[in-house]
Amino acid sequence: MSHFTAKVSRGQIVISDVDLPDGTEVTVQIERAAPEWRYAAEVEADIRASRAEFRRGESISSEESLADLRRHQTVRGQAQLASAAVDPGGRRLVDRSPRKRTKPAARRAR
Repeated sequence: MSHFTAKVSRGQIVISDVDLPDGTEVTVQIERAAPEWRYAAEVEADIRASRAEFRRGESISSEESLADLRRHQTVRGQAQLASAAVDPGGRRLVDRSPRKRTKPAARRAR
């Protein structure tokens, strides 16, 4: 038994550089090619830069990373609360005043 790599061309299996007599029985195993992942150039550059930083020892532990995330989440949450109007019941207040409507373009031109 011999193994060869083939490609499909116009719906037919083509084995390069192999001469087989007509009527030769072959077994075909179809392997689906995995999709090729490509990142945008800037993402690949960020990944390379991150790997270089890690090799230089410029990294932090997972505990430090989680503490940093929690700190940023707390600061962000406090900023959102400060900017939102909240009633004593804890519900966010919404401005329900009617919107000022503009005239349709056809009426403005008159």
